[in-house]
Amino acid sequence: MWKESWEDTSGKVKKWEGYWSLLASINKALESGIPITDPSFYASEIACPDSIIESIFEPADGCIETIPLLKERIRILREVGRTLVEKVPGHSFMGLLEEAASQPSGQNRTLRLLNDILDYFPSFRDESIYKGRKVVFWKRAQILIAEIWAAFYPLDSSEMHPLVPDSVDCLTMFADYRVPQMLQHLGTTIYSDNVIETLKGGKYLEYGSDMECSIRTSSIVAVQQLREKMVWKQEQLYHAGSTEQTFPINSVLIDFLLWDLAKLVESGQHSTGRVSIPLPCHRTRSTYY
Repeated sequence: MWKESWEDTSGKVKKWEGYWSLLASINKALESGIPITDPSFYASEIACPDSIIESIFEPADGCIETIPLLKERIRILREVGRTLVEKVPGHSFMGLLEEAASQPSGQNRTLRLLNDILDYFPSFRDESIYKGRKVVFWKRAQILIAEIWAAFYPLDSSEMHPLVPDSVDCLTMFADYRVPQMLQHLGTTIYSDNVIETLKGGKYLEYGSDMECSIRTSSIVAVQQLREKMVWKQEQLYHAGSTEQTFPINSVLIDFLLWDLAKLVESGQHSTGRVSIPLPCHRTRSTYY
């Protein structure tokens, strides 16, 4: 429970859900004087005992479930904090951003940042073995970069991005729950009868299992193919003499659109026009999502 925004002075609070509840919890802690965004604070079990973190992320009144895998998430939080304080240039994440951005422009500085995140933080190495082959998703590492790119995007699009100068065209979509659900609902991906029955039955899928990997990898491929088709369509319109303004298209923007669409459909605020309702999301408990 937290107010509508930092500017809200009405005294009213709102019940936030999903990803937004994470932001509300962090903002509420900062407002109450808990420096939860300071790595030297949350790395220390003395300054920041587990009980403080548990209180920050405690469920709102009426909620029947606590945050999943909280003990493991606290362990990761402390690991990240120690790494930032002891190993990362500048003792903050900003040091990683500045180091990657300072590389020669001939290199892909976005990929450099991605690799730095994976090198420093083991908890971001979202990888599985699928039919004997290593498959990497790196969902949280990629979405970290993408959200920085979106949050600090210049008002004048002709200006160089201050933190992600090489953009995010090299990133894939972020394979977790909602976008795979929406891709299937729209008919972009097609699931086997076995997968459909598994989802309808609410069966738990182990992280790294064949079915879980298949759902995630098919979503990455589908979004990449959507991007290629949209870029091709833009080029066709341009060569046909169209004067319509075009915009860069990447998998990150398509992911953002599909995630927002999924939440609107879930809340009843939008209809895709499909006869059937979306299948349930696949059920996997993992700190990599």
